[in-house]
Amino acid sequence: MNVGPAHYAALSAILFAIGLFGVASRRSTMAALASLSVLFSAPVVAAAGFAESGHGSLPRLGDALALFTLAALCAELVVGGAVAALLWRRSDTADLDEMTEVDG
Repeated sequence: MNVGPAHYAALSAILFAIGLFGVASRRSTMAALASLSVLFSAPVVAAAGFAESGHGSLPRLGDALALFTLAALCAELVVGGAVAALLWRRSDTADLDEMTEVDG
């Protein structure tokens, strides 16, 4: 069985849909951040897959794009985790529905 660009695009769309559903349905901040990482990994799968199906005629730009995207994803998770920890310290809850108002 040959794997082509359409397979990578379908896998990327499935990952994006799972991540979007997880972000929309989770009430815990950490679970929402985990779903957000799945959501942001969908373009990485697509970029790496499209770079692999280029047959070496072009420079491996998709791999470099995937590396930078993963670095940005790690930075986003660190900042999001820090914000979630600070919100938990201020409000003593991890429920996203209860964090509708932030007092300065």
